[in-house]
Amino acid sequence: MGSLRVPEAVPPPDQDCERLKKAFDGFGTDEEAVIWVLGHRNASQRRKIRELINSFTISPSLIVSVLNSLEISEMQ
Repeated sequence: MGSLRVPEAVPPPDQDCERLKKAFDGFGTDEEAVIWVLGHRNASQRRKIRELINSFTISPSLIVSVLNSLEISEMQ
């Protein structure tokens, strides 16, 4: 099983949020972009992304959006 590594130069959370927003916009989901952002961040970085997204949106939480968009919500 491979592992994902956190890059040395991690973009700020606002750039990650923008990339995730673009991944969820439109028809379908850019799953590669979602995996690239969330899979290459540690827990602390993902928490900051979640807090930032939740602070400026009234849509469902980041976790629910990811689960729904990736069609794995039945695993909840």
